[in-house]
Amino acid sequence: RAAALAAHTLLLLACLCVREGKAAGFPHTWHTQTPLTILPPPGRAKQSMAHSVTARVTLPLDAASSYDAFLQHVWRGGGGFGAATIEEEGEADGSGCVRRVAMRVREKILETNKPNRIVYTVLSGLMPFKEHRGTVTFEEVDAPTATEGASASTKATAITWRCDFQAYTGTNWGMEKMVSWSFNRMLHHLLHKVTAAAEAKAEAKAEPAHAT
Repeated sequence: RAAALAAHTLLLLACLCVREGKAAGFPHTWHTQTPLTILPPPGRAKQSMAHSVTARVTLPLDAASSYDAFLQHVWRGGGGFGAATIEEEGEADGSGCVRRVAMRVREKILETNKPNRIVYTVLSGLMPFKEHRGTVTFEEVDAPTATEGASASTKATAITWRCDFQAYTGTNWGMEKMVSWSFNRMLHHLLHKVTAAAEAKAEAKAEPAHAT
């Protein structure tokens, strides 16, 4: 049984490594007559100790803008894995929003404290774990910028994305690697989107000056 769960986790890892378009479309190529859930049948697998995965990135934005960018590009946009399907819109700050992403995974935002924190959980999907809780925090920090003869700083936001879950025997290593890889990939995608938007804005401001 442990070997079967390990093989199942490796399959999930292989599927997530597919390029964005295929990764986003993969779940829709599977068909089943019964709903798939996170929890295996009772007695099929032994529960292991709790695990935790953390990923971080710093955005050149204030906390409120970083919060909005995370909802736009990661929660709704899919973080580079293809846009999520929003099943329930929830509130304006994201609270109550339910999304569906690759591997038939359905997630719901349980708590929000804009612009400081988002707490969510996995409702169902092809994942061999339970008691999942994800927390995304946004903390404003000083981002030094070089100036002539003096030092200056501008606001930036450190985003910390943490996931706590209980995996099943035989899936521990695979689950940690998969979650860590996907979190870091999505945060890198978020930084790329934010940086590209800032560069486009700067170029737009510079064009009228060049024209004159």
